[in-house]
Amino acid sequence: PNSNANINTKPRSFRPPPIYIKIDPKDVIKFGNELSASIGEKNYYLKFIRDQVRINFNNIDAFTAAKQAFLEAGLKFHTYSLPSEKNFNAVLKGLPLVQPSEVLDELRQNNLSPLSCVNFNNQTSYPIFKISLPPSTTLAQIRKISFLFHVRIYWKKYRNGRNYTQCFKCQCYGQAPGNCYKSQKCVKCGGNHTSKDCVSTA
Repeated sequence: PNSNANINTKPRSFRPPPIYIKIDPKDVIKFGNELSASIGEKNYYLKFIRDQVRINFNNIDAFTAAKQAFLEAGLKFHTYSLPSEKNFNAVLKGLPLVQPSEVLDELRQNNLSPLSCVNFNNQTSYPIFKISLPPSTTLAQIRKISFLFHVRIYWKKYRNGRNYTQCFKCQCYGQAPGNCYKSQKCVKCGGNHTSKDCVSTA
């Protein structure tokens, strides 16, 4: 008999991203009570991570409601995008040395809607481009385009194995400015302003 016959193959349910927020330890109970009243006490739990609290949610509705409530209250926090909100990133190879703006124009002429184009390999005559496209884009869809500028091209899905992303708003690593709702922090002097507005001469 097949020993795997009774194994439950039900797919794992999706968990939304957490929200990270700094809370004074003496205010955590009050914060939890207010959050429970807003999104339901069974829809989340808190976990202390160094100097901040991580809020884990059981469903997308609770995550969305909490995020909106925090924004309306002017709280400082950061989180991550839902899968449905993440852009589709692809690697484009095979082209000669052309400008990213030219690549964007050529892709648009081929009925794609690229959001950005970055050359990873500026030091050679054979560039490697990272192309960002809307979340609904698929690899199969873009692979239907096999020529640009009458040159044979090659696509593959972009994979970033290292979490070296730095938020240029609060200067923390492992997060992006698009999901950061913390105070601005200058990388030069640590003040609450953008680096370009810094007047420090240090």
